[in-house]
Amino acid sequence: MAQVNTTATLDGLFKIVYGEGPIKAIPEVSIVQKEVKFQATEKIGKSYNFPVILSCEAGVTYLAAGAGVQTLNDSIAAQVKEASVDANQIIIRGQMDYEAAAKATSGGEAAFKNASELLVENLMETGSRRLEMAFLYGQSSGGLGASASSANASTTQTVVTFTAASWAPGLWAGTENALIEAWKVSDNTQISSAANGVFTIVSVDYTNKAIRVNGTTTGITALDAATTAGVYFTWKGAKTGTSTWVEPVGIDKIISNTGSLFGIDASVYALWAGSTATSIGAPTVAKMLNAVGLAVSKGGLMEEAACMVSPKFFQYMAGTMTDLRRQNGGQKETSGMGGYEAITLMGPNGKLNITVHPMLKEGEFFIVPFKRFKRIGTQEFSFETPGRKGELFLHIPDKNAYELRLYGAQAIICTHPAKCVKGSGVTYP
Repeated sequence: MAQVNTTATLDGLFKIVYGEGPIKAIPEVSIVQKEVKFQATEKIGKSYNFPVILSCEAGVTYLAAGAGVQTLNDSIAAQVKEASVDANQIIIRGQMDYEAAAKATSGGEAAFKNASELLVENLMETGSRRLEMAFLYGQSSGGLGASASSANASTTQTVVTFTAASWAPGLWAGTENALIEAWKVSDNTQISSAANGVFTIVSVDYTNKAIRVNGTTTGITALDAATTAGVYFTWKGAKTGTSTWVEPVGIDKIISNTGSLFGIDASVYALWAGSTATSIGAPTVAKMLNAVGLAVSKGGLMEEAACMVSPKFFQYMAGTMTDLRRQNGGQKETSGMGGYEAITLMGPNGKLNITVHPMLKEGEFFIVPFKRFKRIGTQEFSFETPGRKGELFLHIPDKNAYELRLYGAQAIICTHPAKCVKGSGVTYP
């Protein structure tokens, strides 16, 4: 008797092939997610709250030798505030038509894996990449990158070139057909609106730091008119208003914040803000260690930390270290080994691990002690959507297809922002 193709059959085969529960595989590019593990024991309800010490006890009395009985200065309590964080949701959809599903279920586990593996892997890859981007640049004032210029290709297409400092090749890898929105740097208002404000990435030009986008005639005209003055880009729906964001807060925002974040005002409490090192210029070890010193002085960073840099930054910095020489690297005398796979420096904080991140903008770097970060939320990425226990495949109304949805609700937080530094203004010879 032929096997009947149902969502229950698809669900059962999925659980056999891929297992149940959250998907644990994280792509190599998702460095922040690997360093900051999802804390299942701290799943949040309405929000995740944690206390933060923002100043020291200040009721201190100094007495000279032999001062006798004196009245002590009044007690001045340390300032402890409660930070509150909500998890932001990310949902990725993928579809399988009835014919493909029928062939997959009729052939058993092996056939199902062959038919679904590419779809499942791509959903996982997309989810992890989008989350990593958010953990780096979520709610950043510079978005995914800022325009330097545009060259109109037609009434519905233009080529936008990015500033060298804001270009990050890893952010745009594999993004053809993805949807983005543009915002004015001057006042954070959106370029055009509704359907006219959405642009489709047609191609990415890594050599010239540019993307070709498609849009409506109204939208492309508005985009071209605004690029000279400066626009920055976000994924569609990541931002919904001049100051209204939907995506998670990222490391850039946490370090650069000067106002209220997670319910605490950095303009009142300096320890709730990171430090910034500007006008870095050419990458050198000395400049990086000087930047670390800002966190050591302000935030008491006396522990192991990571310095996340772009591949280009790493290349130039490594070139300043003994001309890429290594004492034979354990090789025979007839062969040599040059260059560095990883660089660890000893600085004012202690150990500083130079970590290459493909999604880092080429004009920036982040110095962060990962152990001071937490990744919290209501759900790690899973193909089981809330409220549908055990159900994975959904019927799509009015279509001959089933749908998988990868769902997660997470946020990243830093308990000691003052121990972090953002470097900017990096230039290359």
